[in-house]
Amino acid sequence: MKKKFSLIELLVVVAIIGILASMLLPALGQARKAAQAASCKNNIKQITLAIFSYSMDNESYAPTDNKSNSASNLQWHRTLSEKNYVEFNTDIENPVYHCPNGLSISENWHNNYAMNFRLVRGDNLGSYDPSPLSYNYLSSLESSHASVTMLLLDGYNNNRILQSSEINSNNIFTLASDSKIARHKDKLNISYLDGHIESIAGSTLLPETNYRSDFWTP
Repeated sequence: MKKKFSLIELLVVVAIIGILASMLLPALGQARKAAQAASCKNNIKQITLAIFSYSMDNESYAPTDNKSNSASNLQWHRTLSEKNYVEFNTDIENPVYHCPNGLSISENWHNNYAMNFRLVRGDNLGSYDPSPLSYNYLSSLESSHASVTMLLLDGYNNNRILQSSEINSNNIFTLASDSKIARHKDKLNISYLDGHIESIAGSTLLPETNYRSDFWTP
C-alpha cells in the first residue's frame, strides 16, 4: 500500500529543496563569472597573438588606428581583420573582440578591448596623435622591459584605445558593470609585450598615470 504524504511533509520537502537551491545558486553564479573571465582571457590571448603576428610582418609595429569613428576608416582591430589575422564581424553574436561581461559590439569602431595608445596612435606628449595620418611617435613592440609594458586590456565604454590620462577610479570601478575596466569581480585581464596574460586587481592599474613609465612606453 502506497504511503500518502501529508501536507506538512510535502511543505518540509519543498522547504528543504528551497534551502538547497539557495545554497547552490551563489556557487553557480561564481562558477559562471569565473567561466566568463576565462573566456575573456582567451579572447585577449587570441588578439595578442594576432597583434604579434602582424608586428612580425610590419617591422615590429602594431596595427595603427585611424582616429575617426566611422565605417570607412580603419581601426586597429579592423586592420587585423582585413589582413586576415583575426576576424572582426559585428554580425557574429560573440566575436573575439567581445568580452562576455562587456558591452555589445554593434559598430565598426566598437571593441571591448583597448590597446596601449603608445603603440597605435600616441604622440610625444602622452596623448593621441593629433593627425590620423601621422604616426611619428608610435612605439614599436620591441622593449627591454616587455614583461611590464601593457599591450592590451579590458577597455571601458567600448573604447578601443586606452591612454594614461584615462586611468581613474571612475573608468576602472564606477561605470556600469558592462562598461568599466575592472568588470571581472573588480579585476581585469591584461596582456604584456612579452606575451604573458594575467588577471590583475583594478586597484593595481590606478597608479599607472604617467605615460613615460615602463607600463606605457616600451
